[in-house]
Amino acid sequence: MVLVLATSGCTGDDGTATAPVPTTSASVTPSRAPSPTPTVVPTATAPALADGSDPDVGMFFTALPDVTGDEARAAETLMRFEVEFWRSMTTGAVSSALDDVASADVVQIVRNQVEGNKDRKITTSGSASDAFVDVNSGTKTVVIDVCNTMDDAVFTKGTKKTTGPEAGFDPAIVRMEVGETPKGWRVQSYTVRDAC
Repeated sequence: MVLVLATSGCTGDDGTATAPVPTTSASVTPSRAPSPTPTVVPTATAPALADGSDPDVGMFFTALPDVTGDEARAAETLMRFEVEFWRSMTTGAVSSALDDVASADVVQIVRNQVEGNKDRKITTSGSASDAFVDVNSGTKTVVIDVCNTMDDAVFTKGTKKTTGPEAGFDPAIVRMEVGETPKGWRVQSYTVRDAC
């Protein structure tokens, strides 16, 4: 509160001097700083699983699962594996990148398919796709089911071209076990199961 004092003297009615009388101004309330508004910090969320489709190779993925952590790493590994598997099929040569994403046993499955096509003089072109169906975590292993579709694949032998469905490749569940190894995540098993 601020006080203002009168400094000049006054005289009374009888001419005698009177002492100055202090006066006060209206009280002034100091302005209060407004309370700071709390800043809302967005909660960090893990990025969504990136689509590993490769249009140049002809391998596509749909129905990507909403996964994080080990399940996301396993799904990413599976997609890289499937791209390299299809690359191997369409080029007729086993991709060296498979060693980075699959066990030796699974790479052999790919090799057998590629070499079998060569022996039968069959070339592969077009595209394939996997729709994620299920992702289940186990101890150091994630089991993933995809519905593999080869509707747009083309198999050529001589002058004869056959589509995936004409060749008997109906959509089928492929189950892959993807596990963490000292060298990183690898597809450990590859099994074709029932129709999807």
